[in-house]
Amino acid sequence: MKSSFQKEVSLLHEEQGSLAQHCGRAWQMGDDLDRGMFKMDQVKDGPSFLSFIEEYVSKVLHPCELPAILSAAFSAQEQGMQGLIEADQWLQEQQAMMPLARASRYLASRQLNRLRSLHDVRLLNRYRDALARSQVHGWHVLVYGVVLHTFSLPLRQGLAHYQQAVLHGFKRSAASALGWDESLIRQLTSRLDALPFPSIEELRLKGDIATLGFRVL
Repeated sequence: MKSSFQKEVSLLHEEQGSLAQHCGRAWQMGDDLDRGMFKMDQVKDGPSFLSFIEEYVSKVLHPCELPAILSAAFSAQEQGMQGLIEADQWLQEQQAMMPLARASRYLASRQLNRLRSLHDVRLLNRYRDALARSQVHGWHVLVYGVVLHTFSLPLRQGLAHYQQAVLHGFKRSAASALGWDESLIRQLTSRLDALPFPSIEELRLKGDIATLGFRVL
């Protein structure tokens, strides 16, 4: 039987893809507040979907989200709330993150409230309290990063799982909305699985977040 924290981590993994599906549906329905710089409403077929994914990976996932997860894990390692606040502020300054801001805050709040009953989550509780006082925006990627360290989950594996969960979440959203057949879905699954994944050092260099002295788990 899975322990409580294992169940929570499994649920966190599932929710990363769910967030992508939520954003995909919002953009396809013409929600200007969520669409931002992206053009998922212009996704009509396999090539246009892959173009969207290329833009998302190059402008959001690799330069913003994955470095933020890394920084949050570093903050958890040092039990540093200040580092988490700085990462939160850094994400708010990234224009590329704005299309995800509303959905990310909602998911972060939901995850923080659910995780409060677990042991050894003091940093998450402090982040939740700061969110309740509007001292931080609240980003789901930071919650995810803290969880990776708190429960001693392999960092590289956790980062790679996040990439796969989000990319395939977008795929499921587009496939459902556009009625793609199984052949196209399999082709896109193979293309997404083959996308390169940056090294930990590359992620440290991509983000302007201090991770000096970070111990790779």
